Amino acid sequence: MKEAVQYANSRLKRTMAVGLSIFIIWVAGANLGPPFETRFFPVVRDFRVERAVMSDDNRNMTIWVSFVKMRRCAFVDMTWYVGRPDADFERVPLEFKDLNSGPNSTRPKGRNYAGPWLVWTSFAPDIKQPIDDQWQFSVVRHNCGLPWLTETVQGPFKLPSSSQAQ
Repeated sequence: MKEAVQYANSRLKRTMAVGLSIFIIWVAGANLGPPFETRFFPVVRDFRVERAVMSDDNRNMTIWVSFVKMRRCAFVDMTWYVGRPDADFERVPLEFKDLNSGPNSTRPKGRNYAGPWLVWTSFAPDIKQPIDDQWQFSVVRHNCGLPWLTETVQGPFKLPSSSQAQ
């Protein structure tokens, strides 16, 4: 009887140690996986604003972009910010105007061109200078089949010389 109890105790300890190890690996992976993946396996790189046109009323700016898609991941969303990620910044609305952008539009790997996109500058009341003179950046989220969304920060960058809408 004593050997049976010892055997059950040793088996219980082994099971608890395996369970605890799996939990620790899962927690570490969930916390360290996203930044590691973002840094070493980005979905999108070489993001550039190719053209920017400010509207006559300065309420929005129309942009056309290019980027290289490195991996086959499903696009989830994109947010646009005025400012720098390491300093003060403000989120402004972004509206996709082309048919190949936005939710449910996953682009192929390789160089891609997109636009027009509308950046709604009138929703950033704290901006003191013209938006095309400001630093900007975007955050793109993709679903790559992992337990988290992969975020890629594009920028910071300044827009190319803006021209008024004709």
